[in-house]
Amino acid sequence: SSVQAQTNQYTAAVNQNAGAMVFAVRRWFLGALAIAAVGRATGGAMANLEVLQTTLVNVTGSTKRAGLAFDYLTRFAARTPFTIDKVIETFVRLQQTTSLAFRTQPLEEFGELLTGLGNLASVVGTDIENVMQGIQNAVSGRIQRLQVALKTQVSIIGDEIEIKFRDRVIRTERTIEALTLALAELGNTEFADAMERQVRTLDGAFSNLKDIALIALSAL
Repeated sequence: SSVQAQTNQYTAAVNQNAGAMVFAVRRWFLGALAIAAVGRATGGAMANLEVLQTTLVNVTGSTKRAGLAFDYLTRFAARTPFTIDKVIETFVRLQQTTSLAFRTQPLEEFGELLTGLGNLASVVGTDIENVMQGIQNAVSGRIQRLQVALKTQVSIIGDEIEIKFRDRVIRTERTIEALTLALAELGNTEFADAMERQVRTLDGAFSNLKDIALIALSAL
C-alpha cells in the first residue's frame, strides 16, 4: 500500500541519516584521537629535535651547513614513513662514526644512502635509525641488534661481515662505511619502492602528520 511504501521510505531515510551521523561521529572521534596522539608524540620529539639541531651544528662544523642539512633532511623525511628526528639521528650517526671524506660528501649522496637504508627498514618493518644502530654495533662485534633489525643472519668473519638477507648473501669489509654502502645498495636495487609503499599506509600517514606538527612547532 502507499502507506506502507511511505513508511518504508521514511525508515530508510532515518537509517541513512543515522548511518551518516554515526560515520561523521566516528570520523570526528578518530580525528580527535589522532590529534591527541600527535600532541603526545610531538611533545618529547620537539625537545629531542632541538637537541638534534644543536648536534647538527657540532657534527657539520657550522650553523650554515647544519641549516642546509636540516632543510634537506626535513624534505627527505616528508617523502618517507619515518619521522624527522629518526632521519636526523641516522644522519648524525653517520657523521659521528665515519671518515672525513665520507661524511663531507654532498647531501644528495647521503640522500641515496638514507633512501637505501630506509627501503631496507621498510621491508622488514623497522625504523631507519634502528638499522643504522645495528650497523654500528655489528662493526664493533655486537651483531645481535642488526640480526633483530633485519630479521636475518649476520656473521663476523675476520675483518669482514657477512649478511644473509633472504636469497642474497652480502660480504663486505668490517667498516661502517662499507657496510652502510652495501646495505644501501641492496635497498636501492632490490626494494626500491619499499618506502613509497609504506608511506601510503596508516602508520606512514601518522608519521608524516607528526612531522607536520613538529615543523609547525619548530617554526614558532
